[in-house]
Amino acid sequence: MSPYDRPLLAVLRFSLEFLALLAIMLDKGLIGVLSGIAALALFATPGDKRFVLVKVPGTVRAMIELVVFAGAVEATWGRFGPPAALGFTAIICLYLYLARGRLLWLLRGAPAEQP
Repeated sequence: MSPYDRPLLAVLRFSLEFLALLAIMLDKGLIGVLSGIAALALFATPGDKRFVLVKVPGTVRAMIELVVFAGAVEATWGRFGPPAALGFTAIICLYLYLARGRLLWLLRGAPAEQP
């Protein structure tokens, strides 16, 4: 696990990723959700996840997560309308603020030192 990842933030991230994939599935269908699942499950940064299938730099992992969240906001907008999309965006922004330590760690290349 990332030295900046806290259990509560990990649960929040998992929940948001689940909701993001659900929104993508409802709006884009099976191919869209399978693409998101594959990206989130396959590509990981060593030190961030317990199981790493395909090693990628921290910047790539951060971008994958942001692209999935952006796709979910677009899907929520298309399926449920602007109020739902703005609410989901606000929750994602709150998560990104709370998880800024982990995100900055990923963007710096996920160095191995502990905080």
